[in-house]
Amino acid sequence: MADQFHGYNVSVGYSAHFIREIAPDWMRFCCRANGFEAPEPGPTYRYLDLGCGPGFHLCLLAATNPRAEFVGVDFQSDHIEHARGLADAAQLTNVRFIQADFLDLAAEWPKELGTYDYVVLYGILSWVSAALRAAAYQCVDHASKAGTLVAFGYNAWPGWLRGVPFQHVANEFAKTRGPEAALESAITMFRRLVNVTAPVSQQITAFKPQLDLLVGQPVSYLAHEFLTDNWTPLWHSQVARELGAEFAYVGSGSVPEALLPDSLPAELRAFIVEQEDELLRQDVQDIVINQQFRRDIFCRNPRRAPSADLDPDALLYLFSAPQHGAPVQFKTTFGGLVVDYAAVADIIAALAGGARTVAEIMALKSPVLRHTQSILLSMLDANMLVLGAAMPGSAATAQRCNAAVARAVAEGQPYHFTAAAALGAATPAGELDLLLLDTWLVDRSADEAALTQGLIDRLAVLGRELKFQGAALSGGQLHLQAGRIARLFLDQVVPQWRQLGVIE
Repeated sequence: MADQFHGYNVSVGYSAHFIREIAPDWMRFCCRANGFEAPEPGPTYRYLDLGCGPGFHLCLLAATNPRAEFVGVDFQSDHIEHARGLADAAQLTNVRFIQADFLDLAAEWPKELGTYDYVVLYGILSWVSAALRAAAYQCVDHASKAGTLVAFGYNAWPGWLRGVPFQHVANEFAKTRGPEAALESAITMFRRLVNVTAPVSQQITAFKPQLDLLVGQPVSYLAHEFLTDNWTPLWHSQVARELGAEFAYVGSGSVPEALLPDSLPAELRAFIVEQEDELLRQDVQDIVINQQFRRDIFCRNPRRAPSADLDPDALLYLFSAPQHGAPVQFKTTFGGLVVDYAAVADIIAALAGGARTVAEIMALKSPVLRHTQSILLSMLDANMLVLGAAMPGSAATAQRCNAAVARAVAEGQPYHFTAAAALGAATPAGELDLLLLDTWLVDRSADEAALTQGLIDRLAVLGRELKFQGAALSGGQLHLQAGRIARLFLDQVVPQWRQLGVIE
């Protein structure tokens, strides 16, 4: 890699996605759940994303929080070009993107950038050199003030322990071949190693579940994840010390982790609580749960809350209900949990008629409802519930952004989220729904037949096939299946999107 890129792979642009853990309302909710007062900056807050990538998530945040100001910084010109193009297409006036290097910003912070209420660095710390990481921390220091919330997302020890050999080999392959070929070669080699009796095979076999997850992931993600000269997982204690004593850890952006260590078996909990040093306690907790990715929230000069209760005024929406009557399975960073459907039934029933506050849900009276707070956090983590915004934005502004997103998808962009004004964030959306949205926004009077044909036409332009049970459809079967999808869009997706402020 050229020196100007600090050993970072810039052969492909990073994938466009949305990270709910960096939405301001989510960060404040987690802060409160972990026993700290959540700052109240008001609707005109300032938000800085250091290492914003192609800017997709920042545009969605700007669309759903129109009174706030958003600034994205990245050193890749193609990222900034993409971000500015989307912001222009979405007619967003409250977001701007700056091409800059952390080393330059750390040495001289421009006065016009000023300070912020929220600062985020996701996907940065574990992929850059120690010098660049120090510069990033210095940028955070320049950009923050008392009460600023700072969110970091980074690869953690010990969860990546078995992945180190794979990353090294993939990155070495990338020095003599393209990113796709390098990743393919590394995956093939490590799959072969699983089946041999070499001394390392036991460790590689333990890595196999992670290896299987890599297959099918886009190169735009995998190249940025693995093909960098400075890839290294980090300990929480290392991040906290490098960041500096003025910033205190106020909790994880993974909401179920607010239940740790108390939700662990007693013998595991003991390893954690017996550590007197707070930083070491987090490291030991990561060892106990085999942490792979940390979502840390820090605050400059935070204030303790009277308790670690959930914010009673936080608004919750039902997003994706589990199968009625069936056991509900939750997967967290520290294991799985299966509960009877009865444990969530009253919560789902209460939210079926519309959003409710946490206080209203906690007040539900049912002998089956126990540990309601932990169930709510698990349902949020599983995306069964979504968090509403304290100060909802404009559905008209969100729809304008979503029109640009849907049009881009119809032209081949791999976007999978929509801006949701009621949430101050975004919700997942499949390609077919976004293609139907593009059709629907062209003609709001479009009926099922028009939507069906619009979907078929857009798939044809993209060279995509509509499949059912693995088989490509054509002729009457294609129209029949596309019609079913269009009907579901009108009957289920459109009403939910209206409720969440995705569309007017």
